[in-house]
Amino acid sequence: MHPPSTWYIKQAAGIEKGSSNPGHDLAGYITLKQLYHIAEVKKLDQPGVPLQSVFRSLLGTAKSMGVEVITDEEAQAREVPVEESGKGGGGGPKKKGKKK
Repeated sequence: MHPPSTWYIKQAAGIEKGSSNPGHDLAGYITLKQLYHIAEVKKLDQPGVPLQSVFRSLLGTAKSMGVEVITDEEAQAREVPVEESGKGGGGGPKKKGKKK
């Protein structure tokens, strides 16, 4: 049995806890690649469940924590440090601006 999904997401984002106001305040960022690696690990806990379903579930978990999932290109453009191992460096707390 592996740690909870939230633990992996927090480790990848380099944060100690999720946002207390998800949808309005960002706790951090992780890349799609990092989330995919987490899905591969969590898939081992859920035999018979397609990887795509595990990945989608993790997307929802990240969103509910206030962690934005971005592409590698977006991470480079934002200058968010990303480690290949999937641990740390996702970015700290940020206020999410209003969309126009």
